Amino acid sequence: MTLSSTGLILYAQRKQTVFRASATFTGSDTFTPQCATGRSAPELTLTHTETAMNVTGSTLTGAQQNAEKLAQELVKDYLTTNDRKTAGQKQADDTCTQAVFTGSATVTGSQIFTPKCTDDRIAKPVTYETEKTLTATGATLEEAKMNAEKLAKDAVNEDIQKNGQSYADLAGICTKKESPLPPIPELPHT
Repeated sequence: MTLSSTGLILYAQRKQTVFRASATFTGSDTFTPQCATGRSAPELTLTHTETAMNVTGSTLTGAQQNAEKLAQELVKDYLTTNDRKTAGQKQADDTCTQAVFTGSATVTGSQIFTPKCTDDRIAKPVTYETEKTLTATGATLEEAKMNAEKLAKDAVNEDIQKNGQSYADLAGICTKKESPLPPIPELPHT
């Protein structure tokens, strides 16, 4: 709890050696939200101001000190009552919101594809490789990273299935089949 004085004396008057003074104090109390897992909130500071008016004293300084003390006690009493503490904590707890974390993941995948060649050609297999980096959110950083990794894996698999064969057909090599050698004729025996 923080208490501070504005230091204002609203008025002081002398009346039969009795002095009167007023003072204003502002106090604050900070509450830390008790949030459930996956939720968060900043600290909440509640402030309260009280003014003690027409406080008496035998001297002007005494009246001023009495007014400041009374204003401080009024603020302290207000902020420290069980009802106020409970209400302040509940108000802080009510500010809890779902925490959102962002994570990213990079996944690389590959698969071997055989180009489609004509019957007189031999296909040489090629490897199609792709890499995807994606981001995702989650209630925890670990969950966000796991979600991002799943999305990246799905994107890699989709890319491979969609583009792998086309890549092999364009970049693959089809070589001409070797013709078998004609049989060697037998030479006559002499």
